[in-house]
Amino acid sequence: MSLKNIEIQTSYDTKVINSEPERDPILFYRNVFEHSIRADFHLGYFSTNAIINIAASFASFIKKGGRVRFITNEFLSEKDVELINQEDIIDHSDVKKITETIQDAEELEKTFKKVNQHFFNCLKYLIEKKQIDIIPVLCKDYNEKPNGMSHYKIAFFYDETDNWIYSSGSANFSFGGMVKNGEKIETEKS
Repeated sequence: MSLKNIEIQTSYDTKVINSEPERDPILFYRNVFEHSIRADFHLGYFSTNAIINIAASFASFIKKGGRVRFITNEFLSEKDVELINQEDIIDHSDVKKITETIQDAEELEKTFKKVNQHFFNCLKYLIEKKQIDIIPVLCKDYNEKPNGMSHYKIAFFYDETDNWIYSSGSANFSFGGMVKNGEKIETEKS
């Protein structure tokens, strides 16, 4: 289904989900990842643990060859820093298990629901295959001195025919940004 044809709310808000469950931001991410082939995020904070909240749709997105780019500030968890460290190569003995997992949608969904070493190995493999890109940025002033931090919270999702959905608001792509915090996302589509 095209992103043009999916039904989305114009606003999602964690503080109203008890009375309006259809406005849960997690539902937004689940819905758009399911129907996208490309996603670009520009964030304040990012954490791979957010994937557990959208495991099924993220697995579907990856299985069909989807590519996602996360541009985020430099404040990452130790595990996420290890994940994007290019010196840390996947052990070849793990590659068979990883490729089998990625080729099986159900296994990939199970993997994305539990943060463990296999979860990180699969993400590392997807980074090596250019399906996931995590880019930490350091903001600098005109003299090239560190100054502030990236704190955007926007995303674009695209389908096969370049229809798009844009989101902006207060939510980071992190467990807290999806589940714990009071967050709001506004959406627009082509």
